[in-house]
Amino acid sequence: MFDEIADRLEHSRAVWIIAAILIFQCLIFVPVATVRPIDGDEGFYLLAAKLVFQGKQPYTDFFYPQMPLFPYVYGLWMWLFGFSWYAARLLSALLAVGTGLLLYQYVVRLTSKRHLGLLAVGLYALSSLLLGQYTAAKTYSLSVFLLMSAVVLLPGKSNSHRQLRYILSGLLLGLAVDTRLFFLAVVPVFLLVLRCDEESKPETRLRRQGWLLLGVVIGLLPNLWFLAVSPDTYVFNNIGYHAMRTGGGVLGFLEQKLLIVLELIGAWKAWGHVSLQLPILLFANCYYLLLAWRLGKRLSFAFYIAAVLSVISLLPTPTFVQYFCVVVPFLIVNGLLVIHWLDEATSVGIARDGLKLLAALIVVIYVLVAPIGINQFLAPPAPDPLTGERGGEWDIETNRIIAAQIDACTDPGEPVMTWWPGYLLESGASIFPKMENHFGLRVANRLTSRQLDRYHIISEPEIEAHLQAGATRVVVLGNWVNRPSKVRYRQLLGESGYGLSRKIGDTEIYIRLR
Repeated sequence: MFDEIADRLEHSRAVWIIAAILIFQCLIFVPVATVRPIDGDEGFYLLAAKLVFQGKQPYTDFFYPQMPLFPYVYGLWMWLFGFSWYAARLLSALLAVGTGLLLYQYVVRLTSKRHLGLLAVGLYALSSLLLGQYTAAKTYSLSVFLLMSAVVLLPGKSNSHRQLRYILSGLLLGLAVDTRLFFLAVVPVFLLVLRCDEESKPETRLRRQGWLLLGVVIGLLPNLWFLAVSPDTYVFNNIGYHAMRTGGGVLGFLEQKLLIVLELIGAWKAWGHVSLQLPILLFANCYYLLLAWRLGKRLSFAFYIAAVLSVISLLPTPTFVQYFCVVVPFLIVNGLLVIHWLDEATSVGIARDGLKLLAALIVVIYVLVAPIGINQFLAPPAPDPLTGERGGEWDIETNRIIAAQIDACTDPGEPVMTWWPGYLLESGASIFPKMENHFGLRVANRLTSRQLDRYHIISEPEIEAHLQAGATRVVVLGNWVNRPSKVRYRQLLGESGYGLSRKIGDTEIYIRLR
């Protein structure tokens, strides 16, 4: 009887802890998602999500330089709850909250200590890099949620339905690859972990690897459709474009990659987000590696994932700090394993109490610097020091006003030419053909006319020819157009019979007068 009561109390406590974790994260991620300035990439991601629910297909109908899952997941969500910035941001925030809950469960499984699981959630939810990237409607929150789900679903020693769990873990891993291609590098890590299970017989380990691979293959099956329809466009969008977008190729610009490494350890600021939090986590993982060697411990699954993702995140050209947000949850796991081992170890060469005190101090510093890093994402872009222009309108409410003004100038479905597709997310107008993605212009001058048509990429000469011919009645000039280009396009629009109809901030709406 007493055992039954104890079990019920334990279950009730677990439910309350999970509820508290969800509420705590929602109170952080959801508000940030609603007030965070728009990331320029969100424009093409969300318009792609809208287009697929208008019957169009990535690659064959519009240029989309990512794997295909994101527009279908976000498109379905917005089809249900409305094609709007706030709906998309809410999904990103909820996925981030889900990842935090999975992180809690994983840390508790590894350490059997709830307080370490709760600490993991606190470090995760207060990570300024994650708050900035996981709340944006981009691939990060979805892909990391799928990857963490795959990790947690791998069976432990006492899990039932082991075969189904291996297959589902592989399926989720395959879907993570469907979101970001470089997650494919994590598949061998999963297989290696299963291979190194010393408690299982060789034939059992091989069978489990087969189940996992079966799930991965099932998850990747949708890609066969895109390959079958047009293998050339599929390969170009996912690989070819990224090899062409800079002069350095896929693995070039080694100097820039070195600067990113310096930025990650807090020794440089040039390419993006800077905070003491990431150097703290990297330091904790270095000490984790040393401590594992001194205590004779096996390295964790999370350590291998973090190592592989770190290397892969450094490979693209150019590389950005934001890529490393996918590594942070796994760095947190390893940092907490250090605390767990210090609790259990009798001696690690230095006084254990002193090391625990140092760890507590580091955690306090991590939390205290969080507001500084978060402010980097919440602050609006600084205006150009020479011209005073802000480089575009990047807050959600202003973009909703612009969408309403576009609708006031157009008929439903009327094509509008704009260099940033995000303007049309909440508009009833349609995007001018081949301008669904503003990144295509980066490689347009390296493609033949046939390739431009095949890959649905527009070139500067084509844009100018369309304007001169009056191919579209409405043109929106604003986000993603630099000052010299704006001056040139304003002149061209005037010469081609367009007049300024409306101006919202730095965004200008032109209508053809003749």
